[in-house]
Amino acid sequence: DETTNLDMPEVTINYCPELASELSNILGEGNLRFEQRLM
Repeated sequence: DETTNLDMPEVTINYCPELASELSNILGEGNLRFEQRLM
């Protein structure tokens, strides 16, 4: 598996099911994973 991390400290993206669905359609099923990181 190849993992690409997008570190964007100045950008906030709000998660919603529609966003996850759209990104999954673009990237392919199973190629998208969200992780919550506590700072």
